[in-house]
Amino acid sequence: MMTKNRTDRFWDMASARLTLPVGGKLVTSQIVLVDDGYGNRISPAASDLSADNLTNVTSPVSSVAPAGTASQFKLVGETDGCREVFFAYIPSRLRAELISIEFTLEDRALNVRQIRTTLNRKLKPRATSATE
Repeated sequence: MMTKNRTDRFWDMASARLTLPVGGKLVTSQIVLVDDGYGNRISPAASDLSADNLTNVTSPVSSVAPAGTASQFKLVGETDGCREVFFAYIPSRLRAELISIEFTLEDRALNVRQIRTTLNRKLKPRATSATE
C-alpha cells in the first residue's frame, strides 16, 4: 500500500484491521522479515507464511511527514509518502469476493487525534477444476 500525505501534519499508522472477510487474517511484511542469506532483511514469499499466530489486526510501521516534505534518505516518516506491504490470509472456505481493511492513523501532535480510513477491493476468484 502506498500512503501519500496531503495535509500539514505528521501521521503514524497505528493499526490495520481486516474487517472483511470475517475469519481472514492480516500481517504487515515488516513483522515477518527474514534473512535472504546475504545479510538483507526481506519479506518472505506469501506461501512461506504461517497463519497460526496471526489475527485480523496488525501493527504497521508506516509514518508520513507533512505534504511537500522530501528527504534524500527516504526514511519512514521523513517524507510525505510511504510504502508498506500487507499480507492477508483468507481461507478458501470463506469464498471471499471482497476484502476490506480499516486503517487507523494518528496525528503526532500533542493533541493526538485519530482518523480511520477503509480500503475496499474486489477479489478475482481463482479458477478451480472439479478435481481439486
